[in-house]
Amino acid sequence: MTASQTRKLDKLFSNKVRSRNRCEWCGRTDGQLQTAHIFSRKYRQVRWGLENAVCLEARCDMHA
Repeated sequence: MTASQTRKLDKLFSNKVRSRNRCEWCGRTDGQLQTAHIFSRKYRQVRWGLENAVCLEARCDMHA
């Protein structure tokens, strides 16, 4: 897989996770939502697994 393909898949995956439209830590819907991985995305087996990602507001991502 090329770096360009990986970036495209990362963007699609992030958009899918953020489409949950709320922080899964605090429940806020009005903050800057981000995708956070439970296990590092360096592991290709789980990089794009929805069960390995949570949608977090930026401030919660720094504390989670």
